[in-house]
Amino acid sequence: MARYLAIDADAHGLTVASGTVRSGVVHLEQTLSWTENPQPLSPSTAGPLGRKLAELLKTAGIAPAPVLFAIGRDRIILKEIKHPPSPPQDEPAVVRFQAIKELTESPDDGVLDYLPLGSDAAGERRASVAFLHNDQFKSFRAMCDAANLKLAGVTPRPFAAASAAARAVTTGAVPAPDSADAATAVVTLGESAGEFTVVKAGLVRFSRPISAMATANEATLVAELRKNLNVYSAQAAGDAIQAIYLAEGETGSGGWSGRLGASLPVPVHAFDPLAGSPAAERIPPRIRSRFAGVVGLLAGKAKIGPAPMNFAQPRQPRAAVNPNRNRLAVAALLGIVLLAALGFGGYVLVRDAEARTTALRAEVARLDDGIKNLEPDVKRLAAAEEYDRRNVPWLDEIYDLSVHFPDINKMKVVAYVGDALPPPTNKQKAVAQGPPPAPGQPAAVATPVTPAVKAVPGPVAKIRLTVVSENPTLPQELVQALARESRFYSGVRMTTGALLPGGTSRTPVQQFFIDANVVRRAPVDYAALLRVTLPKPVAAAAERPAVPDPDDLPGDPLGGLPDGGANP
Repeated sequence: MARYLAIDADAHGLTVASGTVRSGVVHLEQTLSWTENPQPLSPSTAGPLGRKLAELLKTAGIAPAPVLFAIGRDRIILKEIKHPPSPPQDEPAVVRFQAIKELTESPDDGVLDYLPLGSDAAGERRASVAFLHNDQFKSFRAMCDAANLKLAGVTPRPFAAASAAARAVTTGAVPAPDSADAATAVVTLGESAGEFTVVKAGLVRFSRPISAMATANEATLVAELRKNLNVYSAQAAGDAIQAIYLAEGETGSGGWSGRLGASLPVPVHAFDPLAGSPAAERIPPRIRSRFAGVVGLLAGKAKIGPAPMNFAQPRQPRAAVNPNRNRLAVAALLGIVLLAALGFGGYVLVRDAEARTTALRAEVARLDDGIKNLEPDVKRLAAAEEYDRRNVPWLDEIYDLSVHFPDINKMKVVAYVGDALPPPTNKQKAVAQGPPPAPGQPAAVATPVTPAVKAVPGPVAKIRLTVVSENPTLPQELVQALARESRFYSGVRMTTGALLPGGTSRTPVQQFFIDANVVRRAPVDYAALLRVTLPKPVAAAAERPAVPDPDDLPGDPLGGLPDGGANP
């Protein structure tokens, strides 16, 4: 069984009933009525009313459930229209099109629903069309949101009241009409207004609001009801109303039914919407008539009485039923069988693939372990390779320097100092490698090089030559010769030192310092060849001039290397 909250909200307060429904049966659980400082439902009052509703439900111990709202006849536009016959799936669109032509309201300003009324003698279809403004519908939704409830339906109160009267007939509270297609009227009266609804053959055919002025006294109410009886009879080609069902809790002299029955040409039967329910005990009899709408909403869900309208779920065009539906179903079944077979085959393939994948993953794990075990050796080899790349063969460097030396007789090397430079830091290596690739771009692929031309960028050592010469152009020639070897030397520069006393000639000589950075090169790059002229044969010992004792001579820059030497 489904459970719902039925709510009727008007200018006189809130009326609430909770209950469960199933086909033909309504079980009322709890009811409540709030009439203290009531406010009409509108977009501005929907929030406060929703919060008040949540408070009332909590106080009364009524559990939340989907909400069914009843809306008064005076707040909707209800009109009967004619439309050409059309297939059932197209009927909602046809009715809407015809209603747009006959209504003065724009269809975009509200919600439209309808009920089919059958065909007339000429074969034209008839429908009862109801129109609700968007502001009103949004107020119901906003009130439910504020109360943390789900909106399930919004139904005109005349349809709900007709279902409440049909429930009273079903339970035997009031006598049934003489025939199933007899026209009967359902009247609901409140504190200051009411509604008059005609039901025929289980369909709502006529509905008008009863003004507050008409309910001021018995005479005006009788006059209003007589007028409605006559209006319907005129519209229905003389079809007279057989009985009136009046919703009220008070009977006898205190109620309307006894007074109206004596003044109207049709019998008046009073019914209490809450009759037979334990929930009626807490509701005073004088206001029970207000529960006709909420009880009728529940009865409509139980399929008692006329089919209701629902602005929350208006009728929509339906897709046409395909005449080849059975064939398509068989084809779909065959397709499902085929898909199942393909699925099983795919499962077998996937299972085998997963087995292969598991084996490959195990192999990858084994190889990863092997790589991890080899990492220390790789690091040691990388360190050894780094050392080898930065090692300088100093003997080869001194040999090449001899090749570039301009004149060994007029310029002497006093000192040759070579020092290894520290290896580059990680930051310097990152700068040398360039920036990382941008996101989404492939990494740059290094160009393979042969070992013969591979070299570490930047210098790996530095040298300082201390030379002396009487001729200042000779050191400059040596600097130029080294600068021409730009692949192997960088930052070649010369500075002038002190003026030193000469040797045996006593001619002063100039001291020069030559600095350069050495770039590591492959052994094949040491290709220079020193070409020398053999000295003349040495004279006989008797013919040799006397050689002075070196200890008796001052430091002679042109005579050798008294103060320094190679320091690789």
